[in-house]
Amino acid sequence: MLPPLCRAVAIINVLVHLSGKLRTLRSVTRPFHLFAVTAVVLAFTAACSTPPPPPLTLRVPIDRHAQEDDIREAVFRHKMKALSAPVYLAIDGKDPDVQFMQRFVGNTPAVKRWSEGYYEKQPFPGWWRDRQSRKKGTQLFVNQIHWISPSRVEVPGGAYCGGLCGDFGVFRLEGKGGRWVVEEYKIDAIL
Repeated sequence: MLPPLCRAVAIINVLVHLSGKLRTLRSVTRPFHLFAVTAVVLAFTAACSTPPPPPLTLRVPIDRHAQEDDIREAVFRHKMKALSAPVYLAIDGKDPDVQFMQRFVGNTPAVKRWSEGYYEKQPFPGWWRDRQSRKKGTQLFVNQIHWISPSRVEVPGGAYCGGLCGDFGVFRLEGKGGRWVVEEYKIDAIL
């Protein structure tokens, strides 16, 4: 089925063809009449034969997965600023992969995987400790990243160092100049 505009063009084409066959209309206005009808027919024919204009170009979506490790690193580095004991990282309750851990080689304080530490209940109130040296440390963790916009995210996370030592909340980050920066850390609870 033809769209309404194309049907109208087809009807006009038929009428023009028939008007050319009729030789009875020989008046002074005939050249102007044929010119006007021809212009209208050409305009409608062009509208039917030309493809529609391309849709507006949408911005290419950012590759969020590729940026998520940068976001996590920014959160961890933000929390590490005030720490001197070894740090144990967890992402969504699991060890980070080896590639992610390479970002912290030579870092002070030392950065290790979550599974390299453990919680020891005694002495009270209990502490997060290194599995090999049994020295106290701090676990830093982040959970799923929530995208607010292409340049703003929120990340739940926090720190845990023992029975009465830790906090968790929401980190708000902004992408600035190709880097992710923690703008705010809203603490929801202190342990």
